[in-house]
Parts: sequence; structure tokens; C-alpha cells
Amino acid sequence: MQMKQSYYNLLFKKDERKLVYNQLSTSILELDDTLYHCLINDDIEKIPEDIKESLAKSSILIDDDLDEKNVVLYRVQHAKYDDSFIRVTIMPTLNCNFKCWYCYENHHESKMSPERMENVLCFCQRLIEQDKSRTFQLDWFGGEPLLYFQEIMYPLAYKIKQLCELNDVKFCHSITTNGYLINNDVIKLMKEINLSSFQITLDGSSNYHNKTRFTDSDKNSYKTIVNNITSLCRFIPNIDMTLRINYTPKNLASIPEIINDFPLDVRNKIQVCPQLVWQFKKDINATTDNIKNILIKFQRAGYKTHKKNLICHQCYAESMNQYVINYDLTVFKCTARDFIKKHSVGKISHGSFFPNSHYFDYCITSDIINEKCANCKLMPSCLGRCVQKRVEGNYFNCDIENLKMSIINDILLYINANE
Repeated sequence: MQMKQSYYNLLFKKDERKLVYNQLSTSILELDDTLYHCLINDDIEKIPEDIKESLAKSSILIDDDLDEKNVVLYRVQHAKYDDSFIRVTIMPTLNCNFKCWYCYENHHESKMSPERMENVLCFCQRLIEQDKSRTFQLDWFGGEPLLYFQEIMYPLAYKIKQLCELNDVKFCHSITTNGYLINNDVIKLMKEINLSSFQITLDGSSNYHNKTRFTDSDKNSYKTIVNNITSLCRFIPNIDMTLRINYTPKNLASIPEIINDFPLDVRNKIQVCPQLVWQFKKDINATTDNIKNILIKFQRAGYKTHKKNLICHQCYAESMNQYVINYDLTVFKCTARDFIKKHSVGKISHGSFFPNSHYFDYCITSDIINEKCANCKLMPSCLGRCVQKRVEGNYFNCDIENLKMSIINDILLYINANE
């Protein structure tokens, strides 16, 4: 069988090292000079047969008649319509205890009523009892969902967890929260409902954070949130803790100060994830190298900074078995948005989901059929631009070089953490 080089190989150098990464198999190999030049120049015939066999095992070389674009398309379609995994995100409120200047949401007094809670529970029961459902992920978002932990979160999660157990469905449980309202009693109840995956945000070091997040009675929310994250890491079994650090060009240099604010015994449970505040997206190219160096500092201090694996998963909004349920039972596909009616994809009523025409826009929309994206060498790591932007017709400027740099930085962090 004739062999060819995979279309989705990334070849790059790091200091004296020459590396190849295949985006479909996620294989990473270090190459000598001769093999590197054979691949960079696409001189496959010059590679010895035994080396070809080894490269084929890692999908660096593939059969000449394999169309890898179809492999990507298959993966996208399979994930989009896979009904064995269901994700429901519930928003008990759009209100929040903080008023962060960069937040895209319109916070206002709001709360899911008991009648609406019962509607959501009936809807989840229908999903869980489907024959093909093997995993149910319950997620919480807001506003700040912990504003109504006792009244809404705990009782709903407890019943949904029971339904999963009765139907032999794996139950996964996660939350995006500012982390301020956590205490020992809340942690105890979180353990009861298997809440083990957290995304909690800091806004730079304490000095910068406390200028953004504060209450009338507490001007040092940073200390409270750090202590709460520490307690969660110590008392929640098998915790999956993502520490999102919102940064701007102004607070970027302060981020390493966070390193010593967490005790040594919890650092290896914390995944550090810096995110540029969306109002500064134009500055992303200028911050990339700084972020890489900052992550290396966190890594050396004992934190997790690399992905568990390098496989690129589709955005959850691409899945047709994913629902973001607002407190008023309107349904959306994505949490990164303003929750206004014209963007909804339907509603929950009488325990069922009633889609509108917008929902079917998500069903049929795919950037893989866009010629530019379909022919891009980075497609397996990108999977096209944001589905929400595609459906709503928002402009998107693809920065291929920055994406490539980001992928390579992820690979290098992964290598550093595993060597």
C-alpha cells in the first residue's frame, strides 16, 4: 500500500528539538534531522520502510487512498447526534452577588419557581429514561447559581441523581460559579449530590481581583474565594477543579502572584486556565508568549496547566442533546451569551422540550462544508468557528497563525508535564 504524509501533521521546532504532532491521532514524536527534513519536504520515498511502519502506527503516515477530511466530518457528525451522552445546564437565576465590569449578562432579580423546577425535573426524567442514554451531565450556570443552592440546586440535583441511579445511567455533575458563597455546610451537601467538577474564576492577583469583585460588607473577596477553592480541593473526592484566571493587558503581570496563595497540598488538583477578557480579544497575539511563560511557572509550582489529553472536543453547543435551561424555561444552546428571547431555541413546557425554528438552524449548520474551513490544515484542532456565531450570522475573523501557536503551546505544556 502506498503511503502519504497525513494532511494534519504539525511539524515544528523547540530549541534543539524537532517534533511532529498529528491532530487526528494526537501522536507526538521527536524526530532526528534526516526524518524531520523528509517530512517537512514531503519526501516520503526517502524514509526507510521500517521507519514508515513506525510512523504509520502513529498516523504520521497514512494510506494513500484515505481522505482524512471525511474522518473529521464523521467525528463531527457522530458527536453532534450522539444520543448516548446528554448535557443539561440549568440556570436557577440571572442575578449575581457581584457586578463584574466585563460580564456580558444583564443581571436582574430572577428565580426559578417550584412549578418550573418540577417542569425541569420531568424533562430530565424523560431524557434519562431514553434507552440509549448512558451518561447524563448536569451543569449549573447563571448569574450565580449558588444564590439558590438550598432552594433549587440541591433538591433538583438530588432527584436527578436518583433518577440516573434507578436507570443505570452515569451521573456527572458540574458548576460554573464565582465560588464566593461556598461554606462547609454547602460542601457537605455538594458531596451528597456528587458535585465534583468546578470552574471558579479569579480576576488576577488579589489587588486586581478585589477591584472587580467586592460586596458592601467584604472588600477582600479574593481571600474568601481562594479559601473556598482550597476547602473544595481538600474535601470533595476526585475533584475536577478549573481555576479560570481572567486577564487583561493590565493585570497580566500580576497572575504569577496567585501561585503562592494556594497551599502545596491542593495545587496538583487545580487546573489553571487563563482566559483573555473578551473586550481585549484584539490583544491576544501580544499576550500569547507571556501566558505560556506564566503557565510554565504554575506548572513548576505544582499546578496542572495542560489538557488531560490533546484531543479537540467539539463545543458542547454543537450537540443536539444539549440544553441550557433558563430560570423561565426558555432554552438556549450556549451559556456565553445574553439570554434574550430572540436567541432561544425553544422552551420547556409540561416536561417536554418544544423547539422553535432557531433550534433547527443549529441542527443543519456546520462550517465543515465551508470550503475554507474544510481545506484548513488545523481543522481537527479547531472544528470551525463558533456554531453560535455561524447560526446568528456574526462576523468571525479567523487568525490561523495564532491558532497554530496556541496548539503548539498546548503540546509543549503537555510534553513538559509528562517528561
